[in-house]
Order: sequence, then C-alpha cells, then structure tokens
Amino acid sequence: MLTLTLVRCHIRLSFDLDALWKSFAASTAMAIIVWLTQYVFYSRLLLPAYIIVGAVTYLIGLRLLRALRPADIQLGIQFLGKRYEPLVNLVGKILGSLA
Repeated sequence: MLTLTLVRCHIRLSFDLDALWKSFAASTAMAIIVWLTQYVFYSRLLLPAYIIVGAVTYLIGLRLLRALRPADIQLGIQFLGKRYEPLVNLVGKILGSLA
C-alpha cells in the first residue's frame, strides 16, 4: 500500500473500474460453477475437468460481459510483439471484441 502511495506522487495511476467489476463477476460465476460441478461430480481424478470447466466458464463470462475491448487487443499485440499477433487477434475474436 505504501508503494502505491509513493508511486502515485510520481506516476498517474488509474484503474479501469469497468474491467474490474466485469472480471470480478466472471470470476464469481466461475467459482460458483466449479464448486457446483465438484459438489455433484466429486473425484480427485476430475481435477483437469474442473480446471477446463472453470476456464470455459470464465471466458464465457468475459464474452457475455464484453470485458475485452479493441484497445486491450492492441496492448496485447504491443506487449507480445508481432510474432504473436495472430494468436492475440484470435483471442480477441473468440471473446468478441473484434468485428
């Protein structure tokens, strides 16, 4: 917390509250779905299935809430470089932020 206070004096920090609540909502839905799935079909051998169910639920939640914007895709391309641009664009299309 002290670090954030000191950094704010030198760098303008801002949080995307819209993205924050959308990711929180998708995470909450994911946790509930995974918990219900584990409650109904409990087995230690199903751990990979729980992970897949959680990931799919989270991605569906992000898509339904339209959490990913075109600016986020551009940031991903800048961060990962031109080599991974097709992969980043594919993720953008899957999550519905690109036309």
